[in-house]
Amino acid sequence: SFFVNLFATIAYFGKIVADSMGHNYDNVGPFIIGLGNYRYADYMLTCPLLAYDLLSQVRAPYKVTGAVLIFSVLLTGASTNFYAGPEMRAGALAWFFFGCILYAGAYAMFLTIVKRQYERLMALAAGTEAKK
Repeated sequence: SFFVNLFATIAYFGKIVADSMGHNYDNVGPFIIGLGNYRYADYMLTCPLLAYDLLSQVRAPYKVTGAVLIFSVLLTGASTNFYAGPEMRAGALAWFFFGCILYAGAYAMFLTIVKRQYERLMALAAGTEAKK
């Protein structure tokens, strides 16, 4: 979670600097300032890192798969921006519903994995206390 917080701090600092410079998108300057100009870039990097961190903390499998799944959910949300016009509303709704299905699958996967890991850890803790 240290790296997630570090990246979020840099991204939000870049947004603050970009806001104070008047959103000059033609000349974004160095990386830290340019990062604040890319919409959803910070979420699409920090949320998968948080998912990876959550699964790492409980020593669960599928850490990379979970992070990629969360990134895919956010990518479907960002894809709706390409269909922002009223004539392309069906494309935006298709991406939205696809993201909802992916999110429901990711949510179920994370709940199942974390629940199993906590049950395993509780059984290990109960087994070690019984031997004392």
